[in-house]
Amino acid sequence: MDINSEQIRTISKDAIHLVILIGLVVALLFAFSMFTRCSAVPIPGWCDIYWGVLKMDNGGNPKVLIVYGDGGLGDHELLEDIFESPAHLGKSVTTKHIDGISLGNLTKYDLVIVEEARRMGTDKIKMFIDYANTAGKKLVWTGDAGSEAYNEDEYVYWDEYPGSDTNNHAVISPWIRKQGDDIISLEKLIGVRYLANYCDVKDCEDDEAPWIGTFSGSDRDHRLIKGIREDLQMYGNFAITDISDEGITTRILDVDFGSDLITKENVILGSAVIKDNQSHKEEAMGTKSSVNLGSLFPVIVSAGFGENVVYYSIPPELFASDLMPLDDQGIIRKYYSLAEKMYYGMLY
Repeated sequence: MDINSEQIRTISKDAIHLVILIGLVVALLFAFSMFTRCSAVPIPGWCDIYWGVLKMDNGGNPKVLIVYGDGGLGDHELLEDIFESPAHLGKSVTTKHIDGISLGNLTKYDLVIVEEARRMGTDKIKMFIDYANTAGKKLVWTGDAGSEAYNEDEYVYWDEYPGSDTNNHAVISPWIRKQGDDIISLEKLIGVRYLANYCDVKDCEDDEAPWIGTFSGSDRDHRLIKGIREDLQMYGNFAITDISDEGITTRILDVDFGSDLITKENVILGSAVIKDNQSHKEEAMGTKSSVNLGSLFPVIVSAGFGENVVYYSIPPELFASDLMPLDDQGIIRKYYSLAEKMYYGMLY
């Protein structure tokens, strides 16, 4: 049967509409993957398609940046080795000192990991907050990064904090700063409040990682911890934090100390609120007596839309450091899985 010109026009219009519809669906899938993660799209091989299109210039692999400073928890060189080793991830990463980066540098990367940067200026903290609030960007904050300010930086006090019901002129947290009239809250972004490092409140040996406790995960199927051993022990200095009352967080992994953690005397604590204990509310940035910090502490906490921000109280590469204890055969216990799962869990 012959097809007339009107039928040809109708078929052409339908074909155009179909192409437009397919284009819109694909665009929506890319947008959804960008704001959440590519594995949330139930299409086999979608992550390879997603990154293959977005990162053709990088061999179809997302771009990762490790930012480090001049001291603090973490070992950026060890983390880089784990990422790039063919025995583990075999993925190329970039490392940069915090003094040499700006927001423009950060936005070239899909995942930024911040560690080994205890002292940090308020301008840099704001830079990372702005990066995390950029569509499609993932941020991992670790340990005690940003828990010390420079002399010119300003903290925020309880009696000037919006919504505060106390007149106490005490510092809230080193992760809540002032910049002019603006409040810069890293705490709100990552969902936890910094108290102290474990080895600041307890005595530790320099040449070994102290035993801390047993991991306790409320969601063992979460992509950042799925498959790790139920009885996995935690070793090493870590940042003692508490869940912040700002924002929405997901508590992914905790460590159970096994008993209450009692600090030694004359310690410096980074928060004015200690486990909601009213008797200690006015002990801001320091205390003369021992303090009971509780027995269960966050290790991995996620926040943000699509869990685009994740906090690790101990940088995951430290589980593969030479400070880890020996097993029964005299071999150093090294766990690489947490660092590997961080990469895939954040980007895939």
